[in-house]
Amino acid sequence: MRTTMKAGLSAPARTVIAHAAYLTVAGLAFLLAPEGVARLLGVTAEPYLVRIIGLLMLCFAAYYGQFARHEDRPLIGASVAVRLCLAAAFVLLVMADLAPTPLLAFAAVDGVGAAATALALRGRSTTGPLPAH
Repeated sequence: MRTTMKAGLSAPARTVIAHAAYLTVAGLAFLLAPEGVARLLGVTAEPYLVRIIGLLMLCFAAYYGQFARHEDRPLIGASVAVRLCLAAAFVLLVMADLAPTPLLAFAAVDGVGAAATALALRGRSTTGPLPAH
């Protein structure tokens, strides 16, 4: 069964589309410039491993984009918890000295994005309706 997209995206869906765009840009950077990304993060890593991370980011971007475009409220809501957990995990890894400090930038983006989606889900003003599911 094929789901059709709504004409206007709701505010929560727009925040998830923004997250998908961020994942796309970051994923492409990891995929196309693995040495530069590793250097920026202050890590030594095999380029193929950095590229695999980039591919995974692009896969997640595709999923986020699809469920946002189709106004899938349960997945939009679930993305808040997932992104907050990821941000917390990044912070804990840095605090435990298991990951470099620049990883905190990714934690910040995920945390702020998750908060924006949560606030949008609470808000009443949306461009398009979210289905009840």
